[in-house]
Amino acid sequence: AAASSSPSQFRLKRTLSSLMSAARANRKLSRSLYAALFRSTCRLQSELARGNVALATDCLFLVSPFQAEFTQYKCTHPDEPAASTVSGRGSKSGSDAPASAPFGATSHASATHPDLLAVLRSNFRQAAQKAQSDADLVQPSIDKGFQVLRTLNQRCGYLEKMVYSRVSEALSVNKDISVRVHSWHSPEPSITLNVHEYEVTITNHSMRNTYKLLSRSWEIHHVTGKVETIRGDGVVGKQPVLQPGESHTYRSFTLLPCAVGTMKGQYTLINLKTGQECTARVAPFGLMVDDAVQVQE
Repeated sequence: AAASSSPSQFRLKRTLSSLMSAARANRKLSRSLYAALFRSTCRLQSELARGNVALATDCLFLVSPFQAEFTQYKCTHPDEPAASTVSGRGSKSGSDAPASAPFGATSHASATHPDLLAVLRSNFRQAAQKAQSDADLVQPSIDKGFQVLRTLNQRCGYLEKMVYSRVSEALSVNKDISVRVHSWHSPEPSITLNVHEYEVTITNHSMRNTYKLLSRSWEIHHVTGKVETIRGDGVVGKQPVLQPGESHTYRSFTLLPCAVGTMKGQYTLINLKTGQECTARVAPFGLMVDDAVQVQE
């Protein structure tokens, strides 16, 4: 009888050993996952604090992994406009306005920043307690944790591209051309998108070269992660010629479906004396609804 039970005992020990190894592996994985979530949550809170981003309706999706704990807020995914969104779009001439659908409601009232680290600790503790009572919940909890980690890193990536200064200035590589931009939010009650106007001054600092502006290229980063590129000839229908020491100033605007964005770009000019083209960079500047962030002038 003792001999016949040995194989059974061996199989039992092997099974128990496998279960214990799996449990140790899960505990190790859980600790590593928590450490990664903790770092990403700190990173997200730091980015929110950098611009003092108000978690208004348009920006609340940034903390969507913690949405269940903040039921007093309404969170809308960028791809799913809120039901209260009003359809329709205004128009202006001479704009660099991307064709975008509205996202979220138009209210940007500030909301208190939640303590995301406290929520993370609470969620992780609850998941660990459930996993202890039901082994079948271990793997789903770990999978959910990795999904939240991916979302957090994605949101941080969106915010890290944001610039909270409405003024930018840059000099071309050959130091002949400078570009200065100043933007401001221009509320338009008849338009559901956010109107951001900007003034650009392009200056020719050369003492002997004359330049003609050929084209422009803009890159607009939305806080929702969307990136739009706009290219065109000249500026507001003109291709100005800049004599030595001259400047050209113009105004335009762009429309954003969200409360915060960043815009950057470049101008292509030609030296009329040598026939060589040069590029004048436009340093990033912020497009922000007034009460959405702490503007850094």
